[in-house]
Amino acid sequence: MKRVISFILAIIMITACFAGCENNKKTAEEPFSLPLDAVKVGENSYIINMRNEDGVLRTALTDDKGNELVPYFVGELYPIYPDMNNVGYPSMIIVRNSDEHIQYLVYPDGSRLSAVNYSNISYTWTANTGFVEPDFYLCASLSDNECELIDFYGNSLGMYNQTPKERKKISDDLVTTVSYSKALHFGVNNSDGKTVLPCEYDEVFYYDPVIVGRKGDNQGLSENDVLVICSKDGEVLCPSGRFSSVSFIDGADTGVGILYTSDSWDNELGTTTKGHWVIDKSGNKLSEEYGTITRNDDGTFTAERPGVKVTLDRNGKLISE
Repeated sequence: MKRVISFILAIIMITACFAGCENNKKTAEEPFSLPLDAVKVGENSYIINMRNEDGVLRTALTDDKGNELVPYFVGELYPIYPDMNNVGYPSMIIVRNSDEHIQYLVYPDGSRLSAVNYSNISYTWTANTGFVEPDFYLCASLSDNECELIDFYGNSLGMYNQTPKERKKISDDLVTTVSYSKALHFGVNNSDGKTVLPCEYDEVFYYDPVIVGRKGDNQGLSENDVLVICSKDGEVLCPSGRFSSVSFIDGADTGVGILYTSDSWDNELGTTTKGHWVIDKSGNKLSEEYGTITRNDDGTFTAERPGVKVTLDRNGKLISE
């Protein structure tokens, strides 16, 4: 009887060993390999997108062995590069988790910058300041009326709410202001703290010596957008309704003013815009109305409308047809 039991145990052990060897063989035959579309975001970290058995696309941050640094979830991993040309590795990554309706920040190794969860994190450079170096940062929303600004290295730039706060100096006597109410809003104060441009605009540009404020959902590409030009003293030089968008280059006293319409096509101008003009920095029109005007490298302008193409000088005067 003992011999029978020993024989059965031996068979069981051999079977278990064989099964274990088979499992090991299977593992050895199918090692983890990175997908071809894996995005390397660190020395040993990769963004991977993969569909599960239900066909749902999920994303994760893993190392080259498949170890999950940020476990698979439905949503997006959005890398933030300090270099605007996306050179090198990102400094951090936005985790946009659609499963849990939260967003947070991690370093490329998967560790979190903080335990704070946000409702939205946007990558923005909205506070443009003309020829001054743009102010780039992340806007991390905590509620409809509060957000945290974070630089591209994960450093907090402070909390912002509906009360405007001074943000960045753009000249010896001017500083931008920032407030938050469902979105960022910008304005300008002088060095004495007096409001020059109310903190209610989506974009602020400083083209010495004037300030341009624009608000609207279409970045100046709609007749519904509002644009004003004011002096350093807050005097309105160009009221809203005259232009939807303006552009100047460094060192030039004149630029291009554009007024857009939403849907109409102007046969005379050959464009959906109501018109382009050469303007001075106070918003005064120096040229006739054209369908398009572009600045040339020598400071002159090329202006066009159907059947007409002319060159204008720096002050909008006709040079040649």
